[in-house]
Amino acid sequence: MIYFQSRKQDVETINYYPSDTTIGGLLFSNYISEEIRRLSVKELTSSQAIDRLGVLVSDSPYDLALRPFDKKNDRCFTCDQGFVACSGHLGHISLVLRVYNPVLRGCCLYCHTIQCSNVEKYLFNMQMLYLKHGQTNEIDNLQSIYKTWILERKSLDTFYENINEHMKLNPPSSTRIEATTKNLLAIRQQLIKDFEARAFKAKKKFCPNCNTPVRTLRADSHSKLFYSQGVSNKQIKAYQERMSNIR
Repeated sequence: MIYFQSRKQDVETINYYPSDTTIGGLLFSNYISEEIRRLSVKELTSSQAIDRLGVLVSDSPYDLALRPFDKKNDRCFTCDQGFVACSGHLGHISLVLRVYNPVLRGCCLYCHTIQCSNVEKYLFNMQMLYLKHGQTNEIDNLQSIYKTWILERKSLDTFYENINEHMKLNPPSSTRIEATTKNLLAIRQQLIKDFEARAFKAKKKFCPNCNTPVRTLRADSHSKLFYSQGVSNKQIKAYQERMSNIR
């Protein structure tokens, strides 16, 4: 037998677990609306966090019922603890209408992946890695490798080999730099904007990952979501087999 011992308020608690205990599975899920309301200590209704006098506004994300924000003077309205002792509490925002994630516009409804090729995803990840370390010149170098690969129309293996070889010769710096300067923030926003343009805004007839016809999405007055009629699973399977034979 093994046990875990903890002491709280001078009361000793011992929990026993069999030595042959193993984890059989693990499941993650989102909270449902009822659970969120049960865990929440306050509903947030104000979009203004601080007033003109610098005072925290009640019912806002800076409400003291969630946690104290001043290390010296504030006390939590929920647990009456200070800045260090309070671990924070949950609040919730009630939405009048359903909110749809705009990322859905760039996702395939069959394979549930972003409608962007693996090459572009890999390039974006490597560019963001260089950006974290402040090596902005290497971002342009990777982009040049990508453009050259497109013009030469070489294989996918060639692209990955070129990128990996470049990163081996020019590894990311050991020092991580947070993107707080205007220059780094501007580069980061531009990288994200370019990736969104390729993944979400570019109109595609077929998904680049599973080769199935793309179903377009349309939001109506931010209250309803419409998508075009798709094809049957039998048609999808036949199309994928036909494309694999062509390749």
